Amino acid sequence: LLAIGTWFVINKMRNPEVQWVQVSTQDQIDSLKLEDGSQVILKAGSRLEYPRGFSKDERIVKMTGTAYFHVTRDETRPFEVLVGNEISVSVLGTSFKIHQTDSLITVWVKSGKVEMSGLSGKIQLDAGEEGRYYTDKHLLVERTKYESNELAFVKGCLDFRNTPLTEVVHDLSEWYGVDIQVANSTVGRCRITTRFSKENLETALAVIVKTLNLTQEKRGKTIYLNGAGCP
Repeated sequence: LLAIGTWFVINKMRNPEVQWVQVSTQDQIDSLKLEDGSQVILKAGSRLEYPRGFSKDERIVKMTGTAYFHVTRDETRPFEVLVGNEISVSVLGTSFKIHQTDSLITVWVKSGKVEMSGLSGKIQLDAGEEGRYYTDKHLLVERTKYESNELAFVKGCLDFRNTPLTEVVHDLSEWYGVDIQVANSTVGRCRITTRFSKENLETALAVIVKTLNLTQEKRGKTIYLNGAGCP
């Protein structure tokens, strides 16, 4: 069953002989199973486009927003996700999350291997690793990433356990859809243990500021956390 707020539009794209289905989520997450058995979980405000039936040679879908994929393995038909006009993610069978904003596309791998390709080249990602593509610089980078909150939108909560503030603000930015930054690396080294579920942004920031004895300042659309920092 599909959540309320999801709608379908039959659209013919790329190959005029192939019927494409568009699924858009509005105010809540949605889960669906594709023709090959692969599962997709869409975060609220995201969109997935896929053919009614995959071809004999490939499995291609297109998305915007945030989605978690658990892809059924098929070595004869690679699975490819197109994100915007610059990034493609190719796998044979694995599980991973894609998150897209205006300036950044991230791919985090839960299991298996993923190839992330962009205008500046391509990188291979293993389980636990994250690839980042900065759209304004056409820059593709790879890094190791802890996984505790990568599927927070599925679980419905953010859980931090002695987590560096640099990682906390990254997850908060994705969770609340705002840009939050630490003022410097010293502040970013501070660690915190806390949990957020239904709290609004103001409450979450207040908890962090009070716990770590920080200050917050909004400049433009960005919120900066500042203070004495940690060794």
